[in-house]
Amino acid sequence: MDKPDFDEYGVQRENTKLDNFLKRDSNQYMRLQGSEKTLFKDSQATTMFEKQANGKYKVIKREGTLVLTSRRLTFSVYSPKGVAMGFIPGVGYSNYRYRWKEKDYIIFSYPTFLLLGKLINRTNETFWTAKGGDIQWIVEDENIKFEIPCMQEDTVNQINDLLSLELDRFVYKMMFSFKDSELYPKWSEFYETDDKALLFNNLLKENSHFKFKKPTVTWTGISLKDDARSNQDADEIKSQKNIEKLEHNTESKNQLSISDELEKLATLKEKGLLTEEEFTAAKVKLLNS
Repeated sequence: MDKPDFDEYGVQRENTKLDNFLKRDSNQYMRLQGSEKTLFKDSQATTMFEKQANGKYKVIKREGTLVLTSRRLTFSVYSPKGVAMGFIPGVGYSNYRYRWKEKDYIIFSYPTFLLLGKLINRTNETFWTAKGGDIQWIVEDENIKFEIPCMQEDTVNQINDLLSLELDRFVYKMMFSFKDSELYPKWSEFYETDDKALLFNNLLKENSHFKFKKPTVTWTGISLKDDARSNQDADEIKSQKNIEKLEHNTESKNQLSISDELEKLATLKEKGLLTEEEFTAAKVKLLNS
């Protein structure tokens, strides 16, 4: 069996044999897939916050690992198995047992191309030392904020320069400058048509598995209860509610034109609230009603 392989940033590359042996979902752990390239990693000090109904941010997890790659931004903690192995009966959780473990269990993931325009903010323009300065990175779409202390100014500028690019220039940069050649296999097709809307929709479809959030966290990492099934159930319930809502709207189409309804369906699909199968079924029912 192959040993774990890490890149120059200390991010582990995918190891299908090892993941299969340990019976774990490789998408749930921070593993570089194919030609995916690391752009930045903070392995110790990043804090994740979630915005509450009152507009204030609540700490979700301290000292997690934040990784930005050519394809996604991830925030990871110790895995449920790692937490269990760190527990000593009669003593509690041992920091010593965590010493050689990776914080690689992803609790937040977001496609990098959706971060374009979402720049890193310096919390204090004058507070830059040899060790760097404190910064904030807000993902407003997900009500998530990261605070990263001691980040080098050059690193901040480099990331912000990338996030300031137009979508087509960003994809080109990732594929040909950073050598993530598998990021967008249909690049030659885009080069011929220059269809930016199609480029965005294809990226959204191909990277949908990189967009998720698992906010149930304890001070040691993820709670020991495996919440994968509950999250799946919640997604199914949410999806079913969306379908029921669409069916209700379809029955009232005397108030809205069919084209309006189709636009709503497309919007829900683009946001990931409907799968391809659900979208097709709802569209067929709308057109046949």
